[in-house]
Amino acid sequence: MKEFKAREGHCLVPRERKEGTFNLGRWVTRQRIRKDTLSVERRRRLKSLGFVWDPFELAWEKGFAALKTFKAREKHCRVPRVHEQGGFKLGTWVVNQRNRRGALSVERRRKLDSIGFVWRLK
Repeated sequence: MKEFKAREGHCLVPRERKEGTFNLGRWVTRQRIRKDTLSVERRRRLKSLGFVWDPFELAWEKGFAALKTFKAREKHCRVPRVHEQGGFKLGTWVVNQRNRRGALSVERRRKLDSIGFVWRLK
């Protein structure tokens, strides 16, 4: 993990990633699954590397941050479907939030509402 982080600059290891003969991707998956049963020391060491416990949460927060940046610049949250921001497909992310509104957690809906997210376009 340390070598991967040093080389790649992050801890988002693809599931099937191998480092030599060691399946690092599967090891990372096991650490995430066993998070609550890992020793405090192991969790501390992983945290110190910037280990990502929930890559889906990280991805959602990245999208939300991009949307906040868009809103600060454009003064609205009506992102065009094809809009990209710094290589991030923000338009696609926004469409996905609208389409998955019922499946989003209350916390995520509240966060989107708090910045004036437009759930339905007219």
